[in-house]
Amino acid sequence: MKTATLVLAWRQFLRGLRAGEHRTLIAALTVTIAALTAVGLFAGRVSGLLNSEANNLLAADAVVSADQPLPAALRQAAEARGLTTSQTQTFPSMVSANGDAALSTLKAIAGPYPLRGTLTLNAGRGDYTVDAAPAPDVVWVDDRLANRLRLKVGDAVRVGRLEMKVGALIVREPDIAVDFAGLQPRLIMNAEQLPQSGLIGFGSRIRYRLLVAGEAPAVAQWRAEVDQQLTRGQRLEDVRESQPQVRRALERAETFLRLVTLLAATLAGTAVLLAARRYSAKQADAVALFVTLG
Repeated sequence: MKTATLVLAWRQFLRGLRAGEHRTLIAALTVTIAALTAVGLFAGRVSGLLNSEANNLLAADAVVSADQPLPAALRQAAEARGLTTSQTQTFPSMVSANGDAALSTLKAIAGPYPLRGTLTLNAGRGDYTVDAAPAPDVVWVDDRLANRLRLKVGDAVRVGRLEMKVGALIVREPDIAVDFAGLQPRLIMNAEQLPQSGLIGFGSRIRYRLLVAGEAPAVAQWRAEVDQQLTRGQRLEDVRESQPQVRRALERAETFLRLVTLLAATLAGTAVLLAARRYSAKQADAVALFVTLG
């Protein structure tokens, strides 16, 4: 009996396929699968691209920041996983030149920088990008500091006990914080010069940062490991935490992508439902006959 039922169902399916009754339903299912797959892939690609571009504003994929020097074990753990690391020290300080002085935000870099995004400079011959700290005795300043102290490329500027040369003007810096420090004029120098500058001492408001970048799985593993080792004053950050305005933009974009996926699923489901309803209405008489004949 079961075999006969299956054979009858198969014959009915082939007959309906030849007659064109199943084509609408098959077309609706095909369109549904294609639409959901395409929207899902599109949403995934856009979400990944948004997060990747957002990391450019952090200059890294992840950052550990602290108000005290970071232990070398954090950097060694990242490098052991094949990740690229860099370290920066950021603090406010007075900078003087041409008989004037200005409060600035100094950033001392050790290692490659930035790990994500671009640092764009201009030395008078057009814009160019760099991926490392300035040479010793050379600093980079932004337009605000250059205008405030009447500086141009090649001029001397005093940073603490050191007299250094302006090597270029900062056109674009990736990880500027949107806070009071981010509104101040900025200066970038080599971290090797800090001990000689005399700027580090008791009461210095220095923010130490370890920048990490690499493959997403390795970064995620490193984050999970480091998260268990953080002590007082240390903080593990990503772009969502360090840039609140970026977090809000990403959350809105992700909500929009989820709504697009839900809308596509709803429309596809409606198409399948209409096709199935049309087919069911056509088969009502045949079903009633089969039920009557047992």
